[in-house]
Amino acid sequence: MASVPLSHELKEYVRKTYEEFATADPLSTRGVIRAGTRLVENCRSEAELEGHTVICDEPKDRAGGGAGPAPLYYFLASLGF
Repeated sequence: MASVPLSHELKEYVRKTYEEFATADPLSTRGVIRAGTRLVENCRSEAELEGHTVICDEPKDRAGGGAGPAPLYYFLASLGF
């Protein structure tokens, strides 16, 4: 694989960013991720993710109401994010 020429500015930015990251206090780089879920009815659930409501449901032929994608579809989509 051939190397890609980088500008001096980009090299300096990468060096500075890496230096700041490598010397940062580990406790200051931690974050908290929260997700709340609730069962609404039968197979339908809702999740609150950063202020967004996500609906998950099974199709009618699997005892759900078809109000949203099944959990497996969310899992598969997450692999692409």
